[in-house]
Amino acid sequence: MSGEMKDEEVPAVDGEAMCKQLGSCVVGAVRASNNLPSLSDYAFYSTFASFKKRVANKKNTGQLESRILSMMSRLVSHVESGSNQEEPGMSAEPEDLLERVVDFADARLERVDNLIDELTGKAPNAEEIALRTEAGKFKKTSKIRTRPEDLGIPKPQQKFDDVIDNSNTPFCPKSWPKVHGRGGEERRGETASSGRHPYEEEIEGIDYRSQHLFPEGEVVRPRDMQETPFTWVETEQQLLDLHKTLSGCKEFAVDLEHHSYRSFQGFTCLIQISTREQDFIVDAIQLRGQLHQLLPAFTDPSITKVFHGADSDIRWLQRDFGLYVVNMFDTGQACRVLEFPSYGLAYLLHRFCDEEADKQYQLADWRVRPLTKEMMKYARMDTHYLLYIYDQLRMLLREKGAGGDQLVRTVLSRSNDVSKLQYEKDVFDPSAYLHVLKRSGRLLNPRQSSVFARLFEWRDQVRSRAEMMLQKEKEEEELLMIMMTETEIEIEMKMTMGMVKMKRHCLMEMDEEQQKQLALSAVKSTDMTGQVARSHDESTDFVLPTNLLFKISTALPDSRSSLLDICRPHVPPLVRELHVDVLERIQSALRDQEGGDLQQQTRRSVRMEAIKEVYMDVDESGE
Repeated sequence: MSGEMKDEEVPAVDGEAMCKQLGSCVVGAVRASNNLPSLSDYAFYSTFASFKKRVANKKNTGQLESRILSMMSRLVSHVESGSNQEEPGMSAEPEDLLERVVDFADARLERVDNLIDELTGKAPNAEEIALRTEAGKFKKTSKIRTRPEDLGIPKPQQKFDDVIDNSNTPFCPKSWPKVHGRGGEERRGETASSGRHPYEEEIEGIDYRSQHLFPEGEVVRPRDMQETPFTWVETEQQLLDLHKTLSGCKEFAVDLEHHSYRSFQGFTCLIQISTREQDFIVDAIQLRGQLHQLLPAFTDPSITKVFHGADSDIRWLQRDFGLYVVNMFDTGQACRVLEFPSYGLAYLLHRFCDEEADKQYQLADWRVRPLTKEMMKYARMDTHYLLYIYDQLRMLLREKGAGGDQLVRTVLSRSNDVSKLQYEKDVFDPSAYLHVLKRSGRLLNPRQSSVFARLFEWRDQVRSRAEMMLQKEKEEEELLMIMMTETEIEIEMKMTMGMVKMKRHCLMEMDEEQQKQLALSAVKSTDMTGQVARSHDESTDFVLPTNLLFKISTALPDSRSSLLDICRPHVPPLVRELHVDVLERIQSALRDQEGGDLQQQTRRSVRMEAIKEVYMDVDESGE
């Protein structure tokens, strides 16, 4: 029985011993990694020559770093020895090595889970696997699944009263009757639909008074958050009460929490507002259709609105609620004028308030309801201390400006420029993929680049299956018309040779398939009707992450199994669902690339024939 192996030849005790040994090694590795410095400690130790020599440096030549990278490189080479993956080599980037190791570990762990399920009779069927994948319930260990937003939460935008316009057209702003307008009552009804910022004149005409330029009286640190009244605003009556409170203030602080991973344009989830006496957090999902009622307070030029780094906030307020801001002080702009070593809010909180922001919530999923206590605390902190920071910054600006108000006015002028920003929808640019390729530093051959461009377009705007059939019929009709008249080759022949009698010279020498491909290449339809990221209201990163876009474009899969294998262990749900469309795009790009090569060859031959005939005409005339 030489070709067979019995179960008893592999004793279970050996497997247990191996697992214990592996477990011991893993524990030792974890302990060793925990002893390494991280974040600020790492930056501190990196200033010592002995540390850079023994551990790490910018050239990846530190003794410990070199050893780790060498081990990772050998591990990747070993596990991918039977695949078509490119050998990493010692020059590979540490991030690429880590990604490969993580992907391999994820795949093995998922395989173990599946085998255990099969052994216990709990193996899910294909439909259950698809549902679990779509809901995002697999282990969040790979690059794709570490996104904190990917929690399988129902999409709140499906219940919005306003229609989400993801079409590939310019943004159409929400319009409300204008308040606090200058220039008489006839201007009061002007809205944002004209394309011009509706409050540009009001922003530029602010009459700043002393209360806007310098703190009045002694600057007092606010009470701790646990001692400050707090209101969670989720009803229209609470919103009206909030507006009444804000209208009686001289200033209030504002911040937004936004979500973009499971939405094409993104949407605002929370609006944090703090006055001198209390904090508010507005449920911007629940009250999305009513938040325009805050417009009078936000556009009142006598009330200062304090933001930090408001470039995005200003645009989001316009897009989601039709809210505009008149008289804003951006503490981020003040940091720049004061030339601080950092412009972040975390730096200001530490410097002026001795508070540390919990950075783990910077990318939290703010769609979650109810919010956890930790998320609520993080959101409140963004505005709770901001008015106090605003006072401190104005004092420093006056001190640096020798007691004058010039620097404060400079900050206010810069803040006004931010206030005048207008939201613009992300309209698809077919050449944008070139920027992604350049930024990545990766080299793709012409065939791979063609596929990359086509899939880059697909993940933003591509035909749905039903619309593809209609578009195919339209293309076939146009193809028949073109075949009966002229193709691009014929037109170029006429222009190059200047003779109508040569009109079909090139086509006569081509077979039927070549003629069809050349005619199809002439049909450059710009009617990109069906859309994936736009129609599903998903971000392009959710539809097809850029790292997978590179992998697919490099491998050029030609079947469903090869496509999904490249994307494993975590296949994007829409790639799985629309795999037929993806494969058609790949094949179409490759055909167009081959057709383009043929087209260039044909054009060259046509030009040569034209040149020959010109010389023949010259010779004949000379004789």
